[in-house]
Amino acid sequence: MRLVLFVVLQVIYLAVTDFLQKREKEKFEKEEAAKGKNKKKKKKVGRARAGPRGFGQKYVEDEVDE
Repeated sequence: MRLVLFVVLQVIYLAVTDFLQKREKEKFEKEEAAKGKNKKKKKKVGRARAGPRGFGQKYVEDEVDE
């Protein structure tokens, strides 16, 4: 009877400690992700423009023969 009780208590202890370790790990990962978000910002990508892009450049349209 004592052995069964001891085994049951050990299983409960292991389950609780495993749960607490996972919870702490997830909390730590969330904090690291939040730190990473603040440091890294993506640059905005500008749209490509149709037409001349500088001095002396001419916009050339493709000629289509019909």
